[in-house]
Amino acid sequence: MKLICTSREIPPKSNAHNGGYVLPMVLILLIFVLGIGTVLLMRAGNAVRLSRHYLDHSYCDTLVESARAECRARLEENPSYTGTGSWVALPDRGQYRINVTAGTSDTERRLVITARCGECQIKQKGTAALDPQTGRVRVFSLVLAK
Repeated sequence: MKLICTSREIPPKSNAHNGGYVLPMVLILLIFVLGIGTVLLMRAGNAVRLSRHYLDHSYCDTLVESARAECRARLEENPSYTGTGSWVALPDRGQYRINVTAGTSDTERRLVITARCGECQIKQKGTAALDPQTGRVRVFSLVLAK
């Protein structure tokens, strides 16, 4: 009977029970991480797009208000003011247009003020009533138009 074993006599271990499990696990983990990364990037892109739209809309609101103030001031100076006619471009990518037409009487003016910035556009329509004696603006009202 032989009690001492040499390395040649030890049977080789069989790795059949654990062969090939590392690659599928790494691929599953990689797909999981890439899926989470894709979802996070899509959410960040949507947040950027939404904030850009919000900023464009708020800037457009400000532009309409300033165009409204300009229109009223110009009508106070000159009752026959007809507006800008074409788009007035501003240095920070916004633009506006003021159209003033005669109304049903000599003292009434119809107004259309349009402002746009980026993808947002706001249009307001209204009327201005002038005082017949002084020519000053007596009533000035605008509402949001579609």
